[in-house]
Amino acid sequence: MTMTGAYLTGPALTEAVHELLEHEPELPWRGRSGYLSTGEQVARHLEATQRLMRSDPSWDPQIAVPHHGRELRNALKSTVADGQGTEDTADLAEQVIELVLRVRTGAPMIFVHRWARHPHLTLDILLEHLAAAAGVAREIGPTASN
Repeated sequence: MTMTGAYLTGPALTEAVHELLEHEPELPWRGRSGYLSTGEQVARHLEATQRLMRSDPSWDPQIAVPHHGRELRNALKSTVADGQGTEDTADLAEQVIELVLRVRTGAPMIFVHRWARHPHLTLDILLEHLAAAAGVAREIGPTASN
């Protein structure tokens, strides 16, 4: 997978995501629960997922057996179960990760859970994308005062 914007981070990455969103429907910051999630809440969910995956080597995609509960999808859900996010913030976290990956790869569409099962993905790469997505969520998401 070619990473066209692989080195985009911080404001440059956020700006590229904004440019991508100019041609897309707005993210549904009001989740299926009916409640509005802020960018900060989504960022905290992503950071909690990152901490969970860093804390146990069995989350490493290089050693985890697919479909046995040690994939990104399960980490996002586990974070909900631990009270560090909601189903709404998990859904939005997936969408923000997909935006970051689209910017960085140039791909018109990415399904985050297929990407997370790619045989060349390492835990370090996965964690870096989660951190980047947290930064983007803080910048593009609504604030508590909105």
